[in-house]
Amino acid sequence: MKTTTAITMFLAVAAGTASAGAAITLSGSDTLETMTKRILATCPASIGSVAGISYGGGGTTTGENAMKAGTQQVSPMSRALNPGNTCGPNQAKAENLEIAGDGLAILTSPAASNQCQGTVATGGLAKNTTVAVDGGGSYTFTSWRDVLRTLFAGLDNTKANTLAARDCSSNVRKSLQKSWAKLFQASCGATPCTELKHIWRRGDLSGTTDTFVSLVGLPNPVRVGPNVTQTPFCGGLDYEDNDPIRIPCDANDDVCGADGTLGLLQTIFVPESLTTDVAYPLTACDPGV
Repeated sequence: MKTTTAITMFLAVAAGTASAGAAITLSGSDTLETMTKRILATCPASIGSVAGISYGGGGTTTGENAMKAGTQQVSPMSRALNPGNTCGPNQAKAENLEIAGDGLAILTSPAASNQCQGTVATGGLAKNTTVAVDGGGSYTFTSWRDVLRTLFAGLDNTKANTLAARDCSSNVRKSLQKSWAKLFQASCGATPCTELKHIWRRGDLSGTTDTFVSLVGLPNPVRVGPNVTQTPFCGGLDYEDNDPIRIPCDANDDVCGADGTLGLLQTIFVPESLTTDVAYPLTACDPGV
């Protein structure tokens, strides 16, 4: 019943963002894109006289910035409004309406992580797990956050929690990538541990990214206006492939760098300008380009 009420309020406000007969395109969370489009498609009576409400996505921050600029009055978001930085002079009129909590899934392949024989590592994922570090010595992980902070931002527990302290080329990070199965198996025996090939994150403006940064405890991105100019992530901004840990491409990779490699960390990014569902690529790419 609560969900039905929330959906009705969403559509009623959306219908009020344009004059009769005018078409509007809403910006907002990519995570909620499928749900939002289904609501618009199955509830035409709630749209009223507005001709053609469409959903462009683009990320939670994109929707928030559109509300701040006054180009739309409502946006599906996967996080709460940023306090003190939303809706300009209408800040007192801003309202959060939560219909569900955001969900993050951190996945690994059981088949890949169990290729090394042995018992499950003590304490679960990475807690008190020690890995040998390239160049000598060892490093003991204190929690699952320690693992993710090291992988995604090069910030192990010996470093300050600042953008300047990131070290994406650290021996700890390289050793973690090479001995990924060590986190799940107490011993790899004579067989080399399964290496981690790639990790992925959502785009800079996604509310899911904001949630991940908060949960893991990473330093906040630097923003200039609506844009992110500096990110805590090792791969760089959305369009960059700057992770210093390079992984050779194989037949399963749809894209590849000119040097035949991709960075360990990659971004799943939905371009903000897309307003309709399209399948990409439209034509086959030349592998030699």
